[in-house]
Amino acid sequence: MSFLDKIKQQATDVATTVVDKTQETAKTGQIQIQLRNLKSEEKDALVALGRETHRLYQEGQLEGAKAADTLDSLVGSVNDVRSRISAKEEEMAAKTGDEPSGETVDSPEAHRLGLVDHVVPAERFDDGVAELVARYAALSPAAVVAVKRLTGRAFDAPRDTVLAEALPLLAACLAAPEVDAASAAWRARRSSPS
Repeated sequence: MSFLDKIKQQATDVATTVVDKTQETAKTGQIQIQLRNLKSEEKDALVALGRETHRLYQEGQLEGAKAADTLDSLVGSVNDVRSRISAKEEEMAAKTGDEPSGETVDSPEAHRLGLVDHVVPAERFDDGVAELVARYAALSPAAVVAVKRLTGRAFDAPRDTVLAEALPLLAACLAAPEVDAASAAWRARRSSPS
């Protein structure tokens, strides 16, 4: 296998891993959004139950079959939402191996958990942002385009489709002038005596 073929294979392996991880993360994110929506729905159902109970109390109609049916229906709605929340939490635990905690985390912990890519202290914000911008500006434009396109597609396209789209983008990356310069620098460094 030639050096270029090895690079292509490694890039394909990396692209496969990125696509798989991105799709996995997207599915976990979708579950989290569904869970948040269900918790909002639960609050709405509890408010409706409280509002209706209060109305019936004020009207002196808490006794009777009609009131019982109305309240039973509302309690049933709350219980239904709670069982869907429980099922969604179990789905989330199965996907991530963790129970959702709902805890607020500070920025260093968010970074450690992989929720954010960079943490810049407030007193260094301008310098930190300038460093990040410089680092991203130094990247190969062809590689940036490829990564952004594939990352965006990985959320909504099937894995095989994204991988098929990755190959021409990989070819464009390998044909970019930055790759020739990097390859020449690598060869020069390897051939120079240490």
